[in-house]
Amino acid sequence: MLYLLKRAIDIWDPDLTADDKQRWDNRNAFLAQLTAAAQVDYSNDWHHPMDFSVFGLWAFRSAFEKEAPADVSADTAVRAACWWFIYAADRLWANVENGLAWEGKTGSSLGKYEDKPWTGYNRERWGVWEERLVAAKVTTSDEDTKKLIEDALAHIKRVSA
Repeated sequence: MLYLLKRAIDIWDPDLTADDKQRWDNRNAFLAQLTAAAQVDYSNDWHHPMDFSVFGLWAFRSAFEKEAPADVSADTAVRAACWWFIYAADRLWANVENGLAWEGKTGSSLGKYEDKPWTGYNRERWGVWEERLVAAKVTTSDEDTKKLIEDALAHIKRVSA
């Protein structure tokens, strides 16, 4: 498990292999499922060891707050974010409702949202992520990614309705 978390993949590498992309998808899907299974108690500071919500936040920042380099598709980043919405939407929405946040740069916003005072999960940020996911559905040319986005959007709608 530790190896899984330490092995970094640069999702903006234009030479990323199909195997690397699949490993990235698998890693995010796995961590999202662990996070969904965690018994989180928002009334205290104890952190459940299976709650990897910060990794979901980082996936969302990469996919929706950072601009992809001109020579790289954002599909890898968007797909990672989709897995989080698909497998852990309930937990992530609970994070929004409970204002789960981190100090310092861990939860801060990126890219064109750097001026926002975000430090974790909140409704405004969630809305930006949803809007950017809708936009990604229009811009992606990959049919599998489009289907994944549709599934993720259905989970977003279900939990935030």
